[in-house]
Amino acid sequence: MSKKYRGKVNKYEFWNEPDHYRDIHGWDPRTYAKWLGRCYDGIKQGNISAKVAIGGILGNDDNYLRQIYEYFGGSKKKFDAVCLHPYEDSQSPYIRKSQINSFRNIMKQYGDSYKRIWITEYGWSHSGIGEVVHSNRLKEALEYLNKKTINGENNFIEFATYHALSDWQIGQNGMGLYELTGDLSSGIYSFKKRISFWTFRLYVK
Repeated sequence: MSKKYRGKVNKYEFWNEPDHYRDIHGWDPRTYAKWLGRCYDGIKQGNISAKVAIGGILGNDDNYLRQIYEYFGGSKKKFDAVCLHPYEDSQSPYIRKSQINSFRNIMKQYGDSYKRIWITEYGWSHSGIGEVVHSNRLKEALEYLNKKTINGENNFIEFATYHALSDWQIGQNGMGLYELTGDLSSGIYSFKKRISFWTFRLYVK
């Protein structure tokens, strides 16, 4: 697959929220790391320049990331980046900064200060908080992320992906920049206004 799409696809994330599936499918850190290594080897065989990342870790699960590092030990770590899903908490209502900073420190402890964080999901529902608060939170999140990307002073976040472009059920979720009906949410105006003059790579999926 990586050989077929070489030149078109150069970033791969292995699995989604493996820590979340730990109790459901038995994806303990060591099992996950074993398969991550196999995925890494396969992708590199097809495209040596491709980057392979740890699947987006959902919670403040420092131990999960540490155990992945411990699995590889002193040998070559078979990943090029770490993906996070730093959804909000009570201390950071727009993005979980504590998780980002904690994971960054772990990466440094294991000699990976040169590797980047990929935020492959972040966002929140405007249900119950209203459109204005939703828009303001997006503004604050983008301002924070801009400082941490390759154009900022702490350039360890390579990109961030807002989740999601559209709601996926009428009357529920409310996480989208568009409602399921096709109407714009107020959040997209903050998003578009800031993307127009910020040059860092911020994606919506």
